[in-house]
Amino acid sequence: MRQKIKKLDPVKVLAEAGLSPTMQRVAVLRYLLLNETHPTVDIIYQALKKEIPTLSKTTIYNTLKTFKKHELALTVPTDEDEIHYDIGLINHMHFVCKKCGAIYDLEPASVKLGDSINGHRIEHYDISLRGLCKKCSKK
Repeated sequence: MRQKIKKLDPVKVLAEAGLSPTMQRVAVLRYLLLNETHPTVDIIYQALKKEIPTLSKTTIYNTLKTFKKHELALTVPTDEDEIHYDIGLINHMHFVCKKCGAIYDLEPASVKLGDSINGHRIEHYDISLRGLCKKCSKK
């Protein structure tokens, strides 16, 4: 699922979304495209601050807010106080381990874009499942 996403050009993705490709937007989008870590603002900041010394957490927050508005990013609901982000270019589900907090991407089992459920046409979905991950289940 992620292999195609990792190959996307952030400048092109931003242009197609109608956003100007500022240095900060390109860097944050590239980070989301290349990392499957479901990062917080702080994680993104720590990863990019050497590359862009003038970068602030506020800029990252505002960039992610803009990305979310243009469906380039989404938030992953967890039981933590911090918000986790993910790339929004592919529809997929998330599994959040209630013990270790790990977040995993899942392929949707039976929901597809364009499907109808009770007469409602699906154009986007954001599904998070919770339980124990494989590692925590074995302990």
